[in-house]
Amino acid sequence: MRNLRAGSKEMMKELNKALVIHEIRMHGPVSRSEISKRLNLVQSTITKICDELMEQNMIFPIGEQQSTGGRKAISLVFNNNYGYTIAVKIEDYQILFALTNLKPLFIQTNSVCFDKHASFSEIQDLLGAGIAQMKAVAEEKSFRLLGIGIAVSGVVDQANGVLISSALLEWKDIHFRELLEPMFGLPVQLDNDLNCYTLAQARFGLGREESNFICMTIGEGIGAGIVIDNQIYRGAIGGAGEFGHTIVQLNGRDCLCGQKGCLEAHASDAFIVNYVHEKTGVRKRIEDILLEESAVFDEAVEIAWNYLGLGLINLIMLFNPEKIIISCHPQVGKHWKDPEMLQVVKNNWYERNGVFSTDIVFDDLNNDNFLLGASLLVMSELFEEPIYKGQGTIYNNL
Repeated sequence: MRNLRAGSKEMMKELNKALVIHEIRMHGPVSRSEISKRLNLVQSTITKICDELMEQNMIFPIGEQQSTGGRKAISLVFNNNYGYTIAVKIEDYQILFALTNLKPLFIQTNSVCFDKHASFSEIQDLLGAGIAQMKAVAEEKSFRLLGIGIAVSGVVDQANGVLISSALLEWKDIHFRELLEPMFGLPVQLDNDLNCYTLAQARFGLGREESNFICMTIGEGIGAGIVIDNQIYRGAIGGAGEFGHTIVQLNGRDCLCGQKGCLEAHASDAFIVNYVHEKTGVRKRIEDILLEESAVFDEAVEIAWNYLGLGLINLIMLFNPEKIIISCHPQVGKHWKDPEMLQVVKNNWYERNGVFSTDIVFDDLNNDNFLLGASLLVMSELFEEPIYKGQGTIYNNL
């Protein structure tokens, strides 16, 4: 259990309740005695908290465990239908919406397209209408809505719900929380889309067994979510993880961010599109290029990997992660999984000297993880131990 500073009686009660909820959510079915041992709290305290949570319908028993000689213990599980969230993912040409329960599982999804390079004022009504539609579905089913989670590309001030700047969207200073909370009467949580994706990988994906890992997505851009000691590292202003804008080539290709030689300009889907165009004189969509898999495509993928490999070595030397998860298109990933290609990364100092080996794994890039991560963003805020968060938790307002 973490070392905790002393607090008031009410603070400790609230903290203990948060810890119990966390244990049941993460490890249920679990008995009261198992929770007591894991948290090092006396059985009477656990029993009182669990009784309160059952009265609130937040947890429920599912039966008796096998007896070990005494009274059979009752297994407890979290009620994933206690509440619901609205998850939103904003991309450069569309907005994705989902209504989820607390597992989270999708109840309903929807999407709406807009023109690339549209200003926020131009899509604001689309955003509001999409959220309103999900809220209407929840109200029709008498679902208890707990909040709205939004995943967006760029530098995000998570504490205040503000998008500071997005090179991809070309938006600046967008106060999502200030705009949407009065409109819908629900708490709004906002974070960088890569951090949301990383939350999903940490909760039930390829990062669930690691305490220190990096989750990368490679699509139109390149970004990274960084997990250190089971916590997402966001940096001073929420800008950590802009891996695509690290420099890998002096005076290299122009990048959308205004720099030259960024990894994103040399290894993303946009690079593949540009490279094929330069070599063939024909500009094609990335979807068509991936389907055709021509010799020029193979060249582009190999060049991209050489640059990406250098970037991965830099990440390994900086963070010494247990694992790096690379989420990309499967047609690209199948080339990069080749042992000969992976050798570029295996040439890092740690591995070459037999000190440590970072596991490199691949995952198909999909929008579900962004939306599930946006939902988890709401739940992380609601159920996080209050001693680590400055805001209230759900059980203060029941």
